[in-house]
Amino acid sequence: MGRPQTLRPQLRRDSSGGSDEARATPYSGSQAMRAYLVSTGSLFGLIALVHAWRMFVEPHVATHAWYVLLTLAAAALSAWAWRLFRLQSRS
Repeated sequence: MGRPQTLRPQLRRDSSGGSDEARATPYSGSQAMRAYLVSTGSLFGLIALVHAWRMFVEPHVATHAWYVLLTLAAAALSAWAWRLFRLQSRS
């Protein structure tokens, strides 16, 4: 018995005679990455903002180390996402 035959993906030609490009998403990889960075930067920023607001309204929460740590982690992830967004916008 021989090795089982592996199937290879086949490209389909565009009916209008165009190229063999795969058209899986309407955005390029760069546009999708930018959308991801904006989404995560906004989400983590919102979480950090709500946590900071809650520490202001309920000061006893600021005494819990895990709560402060999560707030700082959310702020750091937001800043990192926006930094990467800015760096990607330049290139």
